[in-house]
Formats: sequence, structure tokens, C-alpha cells
Amino acid sequence: MRNFKQKTLLAAVSALAGLGFCSQASAYTYFGSDLSISGLNIRFFEAGTNNQVFPGVSSFDFNLEASANLNSDPASPDLNLASCLGGGVGTSGAFTTCNSASPRLSVTQAEVGIAPVGDDGSFTRTTPDSGNNYARADTEITTAQPVAAALGQTPEASSARQVAEGEVYDTDAGGALASIGSTSGFSVTFQNDLGFPLDLLVEFDAIADLLVESENPDASFVISRASVAVSFGLDDDQSDASADFAPDGITDNCTGTGGLTCSDTTDDGTLNETISTTTAVSSTPLVTGGAYSALFGNLTDSTYSLSLTFTNDGNVVKIVPVPEPGILTLLGLGLAGLGVTRRRRQAKSA
Repeated sequence: MRNFKQKTLLAAVSALAGLGFCSQASAYTYFGSDLSISGLNIRFFEAGTNNQVFPGVSSFDFNLEASANLNSDPASPDLNLASCLGGGVGTSGAFTTCNSASPRLSVTQAEVGIAPVGDDGSFTRTTPDSGNNYARADTEITTAQPVAAALGQTPEASSARQVAEGEVYDTDAGGALASIGSTSGFSVTFQNDLGFPLDLLVEFDAIADLLVESENPDASFVISRASVAVSFGLDDDQSDASADFAPDGITDNCTGTGGLTCSDTTDDGTLNETISTTTAVSSTPLVTGGAYSALFGNLTDSTYSLSLTFTNDGNVVKIVPVPEPGILTLLGLGLAGLGVTRRRRQAKSA
């Protein structure tokens, strides 16, 4: 009988130790999404010709947002905003509140937890399996065509960078959640008072890099989602005419209403995509991008607003089963019994 009890106690201890060893194993769920926009030029032409013209830019404004949330960190959420503006481009009254040098506008990185990269202004993503719970987002407008024009500086194309990433690396039983986002917004208002219709050409290069990855064999539920979104919108401020361009890797998929036309002649790869996984052990990367151009046409005498929005976001969720209370009770009794047996032996030997 005593041998049976000892074997039972040893089995209970072994089971508990096994649970302890499992909790030490690498177990993470990660998402990352970054975007780089470069060579962004906005040019105007007399409609149907290659004759470049320069209507006045009455105003422009840039807005940045970086947000990070981690449910296991009391500092959550972290939200940072930044903005600047300008106007009067092409006149003696030109002005801007944006930076006179690169970056033209930046925002303080949103960070919760311990991000391995961590430095404000770093757009290099972390390698998964960092050993930390974290969420971080950062974005900047590196160069800006209207800012350089307002300051009378050497002409430059616009460019922007942003990143959003997070990882839950909690090896304890229970749940963990991280959600992150970064957004850049451009808006330019101009007036066509030249007496003839205009074409507006938008050209740029872009590369988006996304990854969802999970190494959580003991998790009962995981989600890792990463997305990127890029959109351009042109609105006639004096009517309901509008046109929209959302690069999706398909040419001639640009829309216009109310007399405005739109044609995307170069659209190398989608910049509006979401990837995700609900598989506990998986890895799905996506790299997309290339060259892009869209021609907005039939801009008659009116005032127009051109808006550009770039967004990276995502979230990760992990739930690890909590051991059944009954199992914990049995293991507790087993350990208690082992203690009693040890004390009896010590008493006899004494």
C-alpha cells in the first residue's frame, strides 16, 4: 500500500513539474506591418496635353497618428498626434508650420510594454520571438512637395514611412491582447482659375511589408492580423463631384463621379490588403508594392481638395487554457501527501 501511495505522489509531482516546464517554452503571437512611400509627385496639366501648369495651392495640412494598446500593461493605451499646415504656395504670402528640414512632420512613437527596437523614429521591425509583450507604432512625413514650395526650397517629392507591430509573449495561462495603428494624412486644397480644364497626375512608389506569425502550440485560441491601406480622394468643394483611387494591383479600377474622371495607368501591386491567421503555429508573410500613377481629369473652374491617407494597423490575441481546478486540487493534495511522507521518514530515522 505504501508503495502505491508513493508512486501516486511521484506521478502527481511529475505532472506538476511537466506543467511547469511547459510554461517555460517559447510561446508568442506576432504581427507587423510597415509601409514606405517615396517619389510622390503631384503635377497639373492643361487637360489632354503635356503642357504643365501651376494653379495656386491655397492650403495644405498634414496629420499623423500613432496608437498602441496592450491589455496587460497599465500604461495602455498610448496615443500620440502631430499636425502642421501651410498655404499660399506660389504667392508672396506663402507660409508653413511644418519643419524646415526632414522630417517635415514626425510624431512621438506610441509604445506600450518593452519594444525591442524601441527607438522613436525607428521604422525597422523587430524579429518575432522577442521575449517581450509589447505594442508600438510610429509614422513620419519625411519630405513634402508643398512644404518645400512654400519655403522656396529646392523642389522635392513627398515621402512617408510608418510601422505598426506587436507581440504577446505571455507564457502564463490566460489571455493577452495587443492592438496597434499608425496613420498619415495629407490634404491639399487648390483652385483652378486658369480658364481651362486641368488634369491632375499623381505618381509615387511604395513598398508594404506584412507578417503574421504564431508559435503557440498550447494556445486554445489565437488571432494575428496585419493590414495596410492607401487611398487618394479628390473632391470638388463647390459640387458633389469626386474621384477615388485605392491601389489594388488592378489598372483602370479608379472611379470618378459628377464629371470628374480617374484612370490608374500604373498599379503594380495592392496597397490595400489584410492578412491574418488563427492557427496556433503558423507564419504568413506578404510583401507588395511597386510603381503607381493615377490621372484625375476634367477639373473645371472650381476649388478642389486632394486627400491622401496611409494606414498600417493590426492586432494579436492569444488565449492559453487555465488548468482545471480539479487537476490543481489533486496536484496540491499530492504535494501535501509527499510532505507528510517525508516528515514521517525523518521522524523514524530520528
